Amino acid sequence: MTSTPFPKVANRAKKQIELIPSDICGPMITATPSDDRYMMTFIDDYYRFTVVHLLKTKDEAVDRIKDYVATLHTKFGRNPVTLRTDNGREYVNQRLRNFLGEKGIEHQFSAPYTPQQNGVAERKNRALVEMAKCMMTDAKLPERFWGEVVCTAAFLQNRLPSRSISKTPSQLWTGNKPNVYHMRIFGSKAYCYIPKQKRRKWVNKAREGVIVGYGGITKGYRLLSPTTNEIWISRSGKIIEDYSYMKNESAVPKGAIERSREYDDIPKLLKKEDNVIIEDIFGPTQEELSGEVEPIKDGIEASTLRRSRRINKGIPPKPLSYNIRSTQICEPTW
Repeated sequence: MTSTPFPKVANRAKKQIELIPSDICGPMITATPSDDRYMMTFIDDYYRFTVVHLLKTKDEAVDRIKDYVATLHTKFGRNPVTLRTDNGREYVNQRLRNFLGEKGIEHQFSAPYTPQQNGVAERKNRALVEMAKCMMTDAKLPERFWGEVVCTAAFLQNRLPSRSISKTPSQLWTGNKPNVYHMRIFGSKAYCYIPKQKRRKWVNKAREGVIVGYGGITKGYRLLSPTTNEIWISRSGKIIEDYSYMKNESAVPKGAIERSREYDDIPKLLKKEDNVIIEDIFGPTQEELSGEVEPIKDGIEASTLRRSRRINKGIPPKPLSYNIRSTQICEPTW
């Protein structure tokens, strides 16, 4: 006996916010700097516009649903008709049931162990994760920043054409054609301008960062500090798209990066094509410090006579040279 096959064509929504598929992905092994381990998606089935929320626990799901419904009511003047989810405990509880009943929202559930019935949300989670993994791999970004990358992936997918609709989701959702002139390569190096009110006289006018996303309600870039892991939003600065900070820093050994803080002039002399062992330049290697290799000592020590420890097994070897008296002087024969 096998499972019943699913129909190839399913009924879609006939207008905007008529059907909202939702799903939660997680928990992630690595938490974000803000201690988030889950991502929650809301997709408009008609326009395929996606909204992503990061959660610390699944208990926050009800609050995020309330926020999303309030946003839709403010934007369109009405509540969504149907919310489609799975049978997870974060969706099946009295608190959410009471809220949806007050708002007049129908709650549809997929059958147990049947994610195909909520395929729009399931495929969207997969598309976001696959895209985020590619972006993180290309930018050499640590895994703990997966939340920023997933939100950026959703931002980009909302502005990319889709097979299921004639235009981009963002254009259909907002009514305006999305402007992409400000988009830059993910992971590019950026220098953010520091306002004079925030810096002293002898402090640099810019701080270094990495582009990890775009501001949601604020017009600007989301920049990551490679030293403090702090994320801030800025619109003024210079972006170097042909230079990825994480790629270039990860190519240098960790010990060399730490030592270059003390010897700032030495790393500038090294090039990528030079096959140079950096640890020999900066000092003793790790093997020398661990005692496996005897480090070179200053000064010249007197050499001691080393005697052979070879054991003779019987007949002594024949001499290969003969003794010559120093008093005899032989004339050359040529």
